[in-house]
Amino acid sequence: MAKELEFLEANQTWDIVELPQDKKALPCKCDTQREGIDYNKTFSHVVKMTTVRCLLAVVVKKSWNLFQSNVNNAFLHGDLHEIFYMKFPAGMGILMEPHSLIITQRKFTLELLSEFNSFDQRPATSPLEPSTKLRADLGELLPDPTIYLRLLGKLNLLTHTRPDLSFAFQHLSQYIQSSRLPHLQAAFHYLRYRLKDPGLGLFFCSNHSFKLLFFFDSDRGSCLKTHRSISGYFISLNDLIVSWKSKKQPLISLSSIEAEYRSIRRVTAKITWLV
Repeated sequence: MAKELEFLEANQTWDIVELPQDKKALPCKCDTQREGIDYNKTFSHVVKMTTVRCLLAVVVKKSWNLFQSNVNNAFLHGDLHEIFYMKFPAGMGILMEPHSLIITQRKFTLELLSEFNSFDQRPATSPLEPSTKLRADLGELLPDPTIYLRLLGKLNLLTHTRPDLSFAFQHLSQYIQSSRLPHLQAAFHYLRYRLKDPGLGLFFCSNHSFKLLFFFDSDRGSCLKTHRSISGYFISLNDLIVSWKSKKQPLISLSSIEAEYRSIRRVTAKITWLV
């Protein structure tokens, strides 16, 4: 990374400046869609985290040597006629031991806890308070909803290495359009849950059987407003979780069996993509 930055700075690719108040950071780094063909489909030239986790699971099981190659001076020679503002991505840490490794976001978690002054709070025992029932129309509207949006955007990054946060984030992200005080309080509770062990992450070890397994479930009619069901699943390779998701179903299920079938359809589609 240091060499890449040296090449980019030598070619005066960018200037590191403070983001002006009337400007927004560039949300999309590239756009390859064509209008009228696939312009409404979002796509990014970034590998999926599921692919990364599957690769690491195989590498650890087979005791392979894994090499990463970076091109230090891969940049386009062109002159931009407008000024664009971008942000540096939040990184991950990989701790390696013989025949095992751990993927963690400890550094990013500590920075997030410090940003929102959470170190003096008492750690929470669960991502969401079990007795709390959030609704889109209950509670005082936030005078400045950007704090909720900013916090939720950063909490989303933590779900890459923490399967136990998936449902809580899915639940909180439903209230982005109308953020209220109970939603913000629940988000801070979610953040305090990370105080328990900010370095907790995914553990990959070779001392397991090399099998592809999955588990799925549904909670029928759990949404108080729409009465739609919630689907959840996780997929493990080599007894190591490589993919997981919690999402509200698009249609109302008339029975528990129907909700279960919708859940198994979703996880089957994911497994088909994996194999």
